[in-house]
This record gives sequence, C-alpha cells and structure tokens, in this order.
Amino acid sequence: MNVEEYLAKLNRSRSESHFSHFQLQRLTATHHDLETDPFNYVVPYWRFPENDTYRVAIDWKVFLLAGRLTFTFVLLTITFRTLKTVLINPAETLKYE
Repeated sequence: MNVEEYLAKLNRSRSESHFSHFQLQRLTATHHDLETDPFNYVVPYWRFPENDTYRVAIDWKVFLLAGRLTFTFVLLTITFRTLKTVLINPAETLKYE
C-alpha cells in the first residue's frame, strides 16, 4: 500500500465517522424535539397554585447563603486536595509500592 492509497483510506474512514457522528446528533436532536414538544403545548395552561394554603415563600437570601456555602465547601475541598498532592514526596510514595 503506497502513501496515496493510505491517505485515501484514512480520509474515507474519517469522513464516514464524521457522517455517523452527524447522524447521531440529528437523531438525538429529533428525539429531544419529540420529547419536549408535547410539554410546550401543555405547560402554558397549567395553573400553579399561587394562593395555596401550603405555599411557602423562600427569600432570595436563602439561595444566596446556600450558594456561598457550596462555593466555600468546594473551594476548601479543592485547596486541601491540591495542597495534599503538592506536598507528597514521590520517593516516599514509590518506596512502599
């Protein structure tokens, strides 16, 4: 097999894989459309109980507090893991393996 045949075969396989990838994307988009279209017709007619007896009003500050706590927890976790990884001595680690 010479170089030209190899390149032709390589390009043909790439184009086929791209084609199948685009088919998969089209199939996924079609599935999503079929799945969501019925809800687009139904949702505007739903009446959410705005004056319901058991309705609970949650202030925006609660969501802000939850977001800050989550961000702080994630930041501390990443910082701790990063420092732990940086401070590891590879020689000590490999000695016990």
